[in-house]
Parts: sequence; C-alpha cells; structure tokens
Amino acid sequence: MHSDRVAAPPAPDSEPGTDTALVAAARALLGDRIELTATLGTGRTGGVLLGSDLVALRAVAVRVLAPALAADEERRARWRDAIALQRRLAGPGLVAVLDERESAPGEGPACAAVVMPLVAGASLAALRPPGEAWPIDWARWLVLRAGDALARLHAEGIGHGDVRASAFLVDARGDVVLTDVGVTRAVLDADAPDDAVLVRDDHRALGRLAIALVAGGAPVAGDDVPALVASLRAARGDCPADWAEAIARLVHDDTVTLAAVREALRGTLARDGGAVREALAAYARADHRERTADAVRA
Repeated sequence: MHSDRVAAPPAPDSEPGTDTALVAAARALLGDRIELTATLGTGRTGGVLLGSDLVALRAVAVRVLAPALAADEERRARWRDAIALQRRLAGPGLVAVLDERESAPGEGPACAAVVMPLVAGASLAALRPPGEAWPIDWARWLVLRAGDALARLHAEGIGHGDVRASAFLVDARGDVVLTDVGVTRAVLDADAPDDAVLVRDDHRALGRLAIALVAGGAPVAGDDVPALVASLRAARGDCPADWAEAIARLVHDDTVTLAAVREALRGTLARDGGAVREALAAYARADHRERTADAVRA
C-alpha cells in the first residue's frame, strides 16, 4: 500500500485507544470500501480511525464526528461547512480530503465522517516530552512552517481559532501540516468571535507555541515586546535576538502579520530546511511507526 503526502493525526487532545460505538457507526457509514483497523485517538468531537481504502489501495485516516454531535443538525451543518473549507483549501501545509459521508436521517446511528490520506508522521505535541525544549534551529523550522500553513488560511480571511501543538503534524518529509481548518472550534463553539479576531488570536497562539518550543518548561513572561524578548533570551541564551523579537511581536503586536515576521522566523535556515528538515523527518517517521503499532495492538 502506498501513502500520500498529507495525513491526519489523532484528533486534538486525544490518546490512542478504542471506542466501539464510534467504530461501529463509522463502519456502518463507510461500508466495505474502507477497512477500519485501529483507533488512532479520540477527542472532543469524536475520533480518528486508521483504515485502508481497499479500492484505491492506500492507507487512510478517517475522522468521525461523535454520534451525539452528528445527531444535532446545527452542529452537523457547522461540521459540513468546515470540511467543505478544508477540501477547498487543501494543499501544501493543509490536510487533503478524499471523501466525506453522512448518515441519512433515520438510518442507523447518526454519523458523519471524512476520509483523508495517511502518511508516516506524528503530532507535534507527541514528538517531545512536555516541558522539554527543542534545538533552536528545529524550533525555527517548526514555527516557520506552522506559520506558513496558518498564512494560507489567513489569506482567505479565515481564522483557525484552535492553534496548539496538537493541531500540527510533522510529516515524513519534515514538513509541518495543519491537521484541520478549525473543525473542533466550528463544531463546538457556535459563538466563536469573527475571523478577524480569530486571526489575531492565531498569531498570539503561534507565539506562545514558539515560546514553549524554545523555552520548554522555563518561565517566560513579559507585558510588552521588549520585556518578553528579555525574558525569552534569559530563559534560552542561544535564542537569537531577531527571532525572540519576532515571537514577542506575534504575542503583543496587534498589527503584526505572519508575512512581516517570516524572514526573522527563518533566520539563517536553508530555504528547504536542509539538515534540520531531514532530522525532523527521521524523528517523525520513527514516532509514527511506534504509535501506529501501538494503536493496532490496542
């Protein structure tokens, strides 16, 4: 079986495991074409299942909306809109959509599912123990590529609204992929702020993610750009000043754009990531093999 470049990791805040009701609903919805083999994870909106497309002969990830949420027509409509956006924007840095299915009213348990390609890769949240800092150049590449993925949404005037480490996948090429376009937020939060507010929130969240990658568990705080720069560089002495300033602007500067800080985020990295990207790719592939084996065994 071959695998495509873009993949879907477990749902946000998820752990490998099993959910028999979710799997049963998905099997009834998808029929014989998709063979479901394991639960990759469950989260606030449902779960992600590992499967095989027996016609296209490829590994897939199937994101399934929890039956209780799928039975709510308003929530299912918001899910439908988010998946349509994901399908339209799919490309570098964003997850592709191969197929989507919904149960008909009155025909078995309420269910909705989206089928996506699966590749070797791992959630950014799972690649390093919580509180452990990353090498500076690795963190640079991760934040740069995560920002590039978010910038594609922002170019459409769309905010993600749920930016965190678990929202990103590091794939087998060492690239960073945004796992969805805000499906969790769309389904669960009918009263989310407008997209202009969400875009600004995305900038702050990306800045906080960068701080966590660079400083690990060290305390970093500052009420403005200069103070945050000083705190970050005190926590991590090898953090370059221009990069610390770019991160601080993401957190504190309401006028900043990802394009404005992109070159500062890149710094001296090779345009294609070079050795940093290759090292991250090997790291992600090894983690993927281990986690997929654990999910199948479970």
